[in-house]
Amino acid sequence: VYKEIETLVCRYQDIDTLVPLSKQIDDIWEGICAGQSSDNFIPFKFPSLNYYTKITRTSAIVIAAREKRGKSMMLLNFAVDLVQRGKRVLVIDTELGTPLYTMRLVSHLSGVEFAKIRDGAYTESEAIRVADALDQIKGWGDALCHVYSPAVDDDKLISMAKKYKYAYGLDALILDYLKSNTTKFEDAYANSAVLGKTMDTLQNYIAGEMGLYVLTAVQATATGAVAFSANIARNCSALLYLERKTEGEIEMDGGPEFGNMKLNVRANRNGEIMAENEYISLNFDGNRCRFEESKQPPKASPF
Repeated sequence: VYKEIETLVCRYQDIDTLVPLSKQIDDIWEGICAGQSSDNFIPFKFPSLNYYTKITRTSAIVIAAREKRGKSMMLLNFAVDLVQRGKRVLVIDTELGTPLYTMRLVSHLSGVEFAKIRDGAYTESEAIRVADALDQIKGWGDALCHVYSPAVDDDKLISMAKKYKYAYGLDALILDYLKSNTTKFEDAYANSAVLGKTMDTLQNYIAGEMGLYVLTAVQATATGAVAFSANIARNCSALLYLERKTEGEIEMDGGPEFGNMKLNVRANRNGEIMAENEYISLNFDGNRCRFEESKQPPKASPF
């Protein structure tokens, strides 16, 4: 009797359809080929990083770094690069108000030192460059939106992304940065769960369901591990670790022309990862809010 009941249940119950791959392969491959459109993949502004991963629709990429290492500056550089590639970008900022973000943005675009812009101490020639940067921002139209929101939960993230997408169109969401909910800050377990859930929302709903490019950052511990939650590394598409080079590393690499920062691909769902002692060399000009790829030191052969 139990055997007959099981047979009937398996035959007629409304469960997920189980179909051999051979009968689906044509439709699946057609979808894969459609996803190979260049609009689904945007190269990073650092050419060496594109060997490992690209900015991809439906994927969330996380930059991990210790405090004051340039996480926000790197996200600003990525935002500008996306806008200049014709994409619409929403930046949700949990740290900086829009006036301060704008000063950084103008410094980045004009090449005038941030301190001079902050203090209004630029020269006449620098004032012209600042004016050009402002005109450039005006020319972007609705391609860039910056919102200061010190406390962001999952519902608010989704609501803001949908609102801007339906009002203006949206390609990319940048969350600067992924941090603890203040009500959970003292509870390590609850805090870890909150961060993991938000990362899941970024990856599976905002990137996956809404089809957006997603970039965010997270605080790292003194050892370089992701602070508070392993779920962040587990749920993201790629985890990039940013750190300053030591004086010894700069000298060993060949000098300042080989960069003052290093970027390590710690986790990667869709490509190669790096060993802990491997990195991409970058040059960070904090005075002008600019990240660029530097010359790469030659790799030593193990043989």
